[in-house]
Amino acid sequence: MTYAAETEVPISQTRQEIERMLESVGATSFGYLAEPGKALIAFQFNGMLVRFVLPLPGLKAYELNASKRLRNQKDQNSAQAKDHRSRWRALGLGIKAKLVFVESGIRTFEQEFLADFVMPNGKTLGDSAIPQLAEAVKSGRMPQLTIGN
Repeated sequence: MTYAAETEVPISQTRQEIERMLESVGATSFGYLAEPGKALIAFQFNGMLVRFVLPLPGLKAYELNASKRLRNQKDQNSAQAKDHRSRWRALGLGIKAKLVFVESGIRTFEQEFLADFVMPNGKTLGDSAIPQLAEAVKSGRMPQLTIGN
Protein backbone atom coordinates (compact mmCIF):
# COMPACT_ATOMS: atom_id res chain seq x y z
CA MET A 1 0.00 0.00 0.00
CA THR A 2 1.39 3.36 -1.01
CA TYR A 3 1.13 6.21 1.47
CA ALA A 4 -1.24 8.97 0.29
CA ALA A 5 -1.83 7.10 -2.96
CA GLU A 6 -5.06 8.97 -3.61
CA THR A 7 -3.95 12.42 -2.48
CA GLU A 8 -5.03 15.41 -4.49
CA VAL A 9 -2.79 17.79 -2.49
CA PRO A 10 -0.64 19.72 -4.96
CA ILE A 11 3.12 19.28 -4.68
CA SER A 12 3.53 23.02 -4.16
CA GLN A 13 1.31 22.85 -1.07
CA THR A 14 3.27 19.90 0.34
CA ARG A 15 6.54 21.78 -0.20
CA GLN A 16 5.12 24.77 1.66
CA GLU A 17 4.01 22.51 4.53
CA ILE A 18 7.50 20.98 4.74
CA GLU A 19 9.09 24.42 4.77
CA ARG A 20 6.75 25.64 7.54
CA MET A 21 7.50 22.55 9.67
CA LEU A 22 11.23 23.05 9.30
CA GLU A 23 11.01 26.80 9.93
CA SER A 24 9.20 26.06 13.19
CA VAL A 25 12.38 24.41 14.53
CA GLY A 26 14.76 27.06 13.20
CA ALA A 27 15.64 25.91 9.69
CA THR A 28 16.42 28.66 7.17
CA SER A 29 17.57 29.27 3.58
CA PHE A 30 15.35 26.83 1.69
CA GLY A 31 15.99 25.71 -1.85
CA TYR A 32 14.27 23.33 -4.26
CA LEU A 33 15.46 21.79 -7.47
CA ALA A 34 13.59 19.59 -9.88
CA GLU A 35 15.40 17.65 -12.56
CA PRO A 36 14.59 14.51 -14.54
CA GLY A 37 14.17 11.61 -12.14
CA LYS A 38 14.40 13.50 -8.87
CA ALA A 39 13.69 16.56 -6.79
CA LEU A 40 15.93 18.03 -4.13
CA ILE A 41 15.02 20.01 -1.07
CA ALA A 42 17.76 21.72 0.91
CA PHE A 43 17.84 24.00 3.92
CA GLN A 44 20.19 25.21 6.63
CA PHE A 45 20.02 24.36 10.29
CA ASN A 46 22.48 25.97 12.71
CA GLY A 47 24.74 26.84 9.78
CA MET A 48 24.77 23.28 8.42
CA LEU A 49 23.30 22.34 5.05
CA VAL A 50 20.76 19.49 4.95
CA ARG A 51 19.60 17.90 1.69
CA PHE A 52 16.93 15.38 0.77
CA VAL A 53 16.79 13.74 -2.64
CA LEU A 54 13.34 12.55 -3.64
CA PRO A 55 13.31 9.99 -6.48
CA LEU A 56 10.63 10.88 -9.05
CA PRO A 57 10.38 8.30 -11.84
CA GLY A 58 10.08 9.52 -15.40
CA LEU A 59 7.04 8.97 -17.60
CA LYS A 60 8.36 5.66 -18.98
CA ALA A 61 7.91 4.08 -15.53
CA TYR A 62 4.15 4.54 -15.91
CA GLU A 63 3.70 2.95 -19.34
CA LEU A 64 2.01 -0.13 -17.88
CA ASN A 65 -0.88 -0.25 -15.45
CA ALA A 66 -1.24 -2.74 -12.56
CA SER A 67 -2.59 -5.34 -15.01
CA LYS A 68 0.53 -4.88 -17.18
CA ARG A 69 -1.53 -3.28 -19.94
CA LEU A 70 -0.13 -0.38 -21.92
CA ARG A 71 -1.48 3.00 -20.81
CA ASN A 72 -2.27 5.81 -23.21
CA GLN A 73 -0.36 9.09 -22.86
CA LYS A 74 -3.08 10.78 -20.79
CA ASP A 75 -3.23 7.88 -18.33
CA GLN A 76 0.58 7.77 -18.08
CA ASN A 77 0.66 11.48 -17.23
CA SER A 78 -2.11 11.01 -14.67
CA ALA A 79 -0.38 8.02 -13.03
CA GLN A 80 2.92 9.89 -12.86
CA ALA A 81 1.34 13.00 -11.33
CA LYS A 82 -0.52 10.87 -8.78
CA ASP A 83 2.65 8.99 -7.79
CA HIS A 84 4.73 12.17 -7.53
CA ARG A 85 2.11 13.78 -5.25
CA SER A 86 2.16 10.64 -3.11
CA ARG A 87 5.97 10.66 -2.88
CA TRP A 88 6.00 14.32 -1.79
CA ARG A 89 3.38 13.55 0.88
CA ALA A 90 5.53 10.64 2.10
CA LEU A 91 8.56 12.93 2.32
CA GLY A 92 6.51 15.41 4.32
CA LEU A 93 5.35 12.66 6.67
CA GLY A 94 8.91 11.43 7.17
CA ILE A 95 10.18 14.89 8.00
CA LYS A 96 7.24 15.45 10.34
CA ALA A 97 8.03 12.20 12.19
CA LYS A 98 11.67 13.26 12.57
CA LEU A 99 10.59 16.62 13.96
CA VAL A 100 8.18 14.97 16.42
CA PHE A 101 11.13 12.94 17.76
CA VAL A 102 13.14 16.15 18.10
CA GLU A 103 10.33 18.17 19.70
CA SER A 104 9.59 15.31 22.12
CA GLY A 105 13.21 15.20 23.26
CA ILE A 106 13.62 11.61 22.09
CA ARG A 107 16.41 12.53 19.69
CA THR A 108 18.29 15.65 18.66
CA PHE A 109 17.95 17.31 15.28
CA GLU A 110 21.46 16.17 14.43
CA GLN A 111 20.65 12.54 15.30
CA GLU A 112 17.51 12.53 13.17
CA PHE A 113 18.99 14.27 10.14
CA LEU A 114 22.57 12.94 10.39
CA ALA A 115 22.58 11.07 7.09
CA ASP A 116 21.26 14.15 5.27
CA PHE A 117 23.87 16.71 6.38
CA VAL A 118 25.92 17.89 3.39
CA MET A 119 29.66 17.65 3.84
CA PRO A 120 32.31 19.95 2.27
CA ASN A 121 32.67 17.62 -0.74
CA GLY A 122 28.99 18.05 -1.63
CA LYS A 123 28.01 14.54 -0.57
CA THR A 124 25.77 13.85 2.36
CA LEU A 125 27.18 12.08 5.37
CA GLY A 126 24.94 9.16 4.47
CA ASP A 127 26.41 9.01 0.95
CA SER A 128 29.83 8.56 2.55
CA ALA A 129 29.00 6.33 5.51
CA ILE A 130 26.24 4.00 4.34
CA PRO A 131 28.32 2.14 1.72
CA GLN A 132 30.82 1.31 4.47
CA LEU A 133 28.26 -0.27 6.83
CA ALA A 134 28.11 -3.72 5.24
CA GLU A 135 31.90 -4.03 5.17
CA ALA A 136 32.16 -2.93 8.80
CA VAL A 137 29.64 -5.56 9.89
CA LYS A 138 31.30 -8.24 7.76
CA SER A 139 34.84 -7.45 8.90
CA GLY A 140 34.01 -6.53 12.49
CA ARG A 141 36.19 -3.42 12.13
CA MET A 142 35.24 0.21 12.28
CA PRO A 143 35.52 1.86 8.87
CA GLN A 144 37.94 4.70 8.21
CA LEU A 145 35.23 7.26 7.48
CA THR A 146 36.45 9.70 4.88
CA ILE A 147 34.13 12.59 4.27
CA GLY A 148 36.52 14.74 2.28
CA ASN A 149 37.18 13.89 -1.35
